[in-house]
Amino acid sequence: MKILYAASTASHLRNFHEPYLAALRAEGHDVRTLARGEGVDYDIPFEKKFFSPKNLTALRAIRRLYRTESFDAVICNTTLAAFYLRLAARGRKRPRMINFVHGYLWNEGERGRRAKLLRFCERLLRRRTDAIL
Repeated sequence: MKILYAASTASHLRNFHEPYLAALRAEGHDVRTLARGEGVDYDIPFEKKFFSPKNLTALRAIRRLYRTESFDAVICNTTLAAFYLRLAARGRKRPRMINFVHGYLWNEGERGRRAKLLRFCERLLRRRTDAIL
């Protein structure tokens, strides 16, 4: 299985996901990484501000990547990356989209603008999400 494993920054993948990447590779999967920064297979210029115009460049780069590579699954690990990776995935041949949603984002006590924005994004892209963990 060809898997794209993604986060918004390369340091996030290095600091938190190396064991998972190694386990998937040990099982025989072809795993590629995507994030902003050095040490990943696809360096995508994510900007930390959610709706920054610079993220349109990232969106176009992801769409090009989907056209040139045939991923069976995309595993998203940060909210920003998950939004743009799922937004870029469209059509009948889109890869299976798996989103790791971190619990602190969904704390019942969280009622600020950021929480509302994140919930809106999840509702917007729910039909492009095959699994949420």
